[in-house]
Amino acid sequence: GPRLAPLAWDPSTSDHFVCVAARGMGKTTTLRSIIAGITKLGSQRARMVVVDHRRAHLGRIDQEMLAAYAHSAPQTETTLADTMTTLRQRLPSAAITPEQLARRDWWEGPEIFLVIDDYDLVADNVLHPLIELIPHARDIGLHMVIARKSGGIGRALFGQFFSAVRDLQPAFLLFDADRDEGTIFGLKPSHQPPGRGQWSIRGENLGIAQVVYGEGEE
Repeated sequence: GPRLAPLAWDPSTSDHFVCVAARGMGKTTTLRSIIAGITKLGSQRARMVVVDHRRAHLGRIDQEMLAAYAHSAPQTETTLADTMTTLRQRLPSAAITPEQLARRDWWEGPEIFLVIDDYDLVADNVLHPLIELIPHARDIGLHMVIARKSGGIGRALFGQFFSAVRDLQPAFLLFDADRDEGTIFGLKPSHQPPGRGQWSIRGENLGIAQVVYGEGEE
C-alpha cells in the first residue's frame, strides 16, 4: 500500500473478495492464504463451501471448517442448491422487527464463506440461482471469495452473476492482466510480477499490494 503497511481483507467491513490474475500469477495462492485466515475464525463462527474444479485445495482445508467441497460440475450444482436452502432459511420474514434487522440476531449459525477458485470453469447457469440472495448477503451471513483468470474477464463482467457481485463493491485484487481487457472493477490492468497487484476496497484504489503466502502461519 501507499504507506508500506500491512493490508488485509476484513469480511466484517467488506463482505466479499474477488481476485483476477493471469495464469500463474498468484490467485490460487491468495485463496489459500484467505482460507487459512477464515480457518482461524473457528467452525462456530465460519464454515466454507468450496468450489474447486481444478482440485487445487483438495486435502488442504481443515475438515471441521468445510460445509461442502465441490470439484465437479454435478457436485457444484448440488452443493449450491443445498447451500441456498440453508441461506433461504435465514432470510428475514415480515415478523422481523427493525431492531432485529439491525442486530441480525433472528438466525443462529456460522457465517458461510462461498469460495470459488477458477470461477471461469463454473457454468454461469449453475451460479444464477444465487443472484436472488446476493442483495441479502450481509443479513444472512454470506461472504463470497472468488478467483478468476484475467483472460476474457471483459466479457465475464457483463454476466448476470459477476455483474451482481461487482455491484456489491467487493474488496478486489487485480494481479497481472492484459490491458486489452479494459477496466476491471474500476482498475486499469497493468503488468506485475507474480503475487503483486492493485488493491481496492469499495471502489477505492489503495495502491499496490504484495500477497504473503501465510498458510499455517500467524
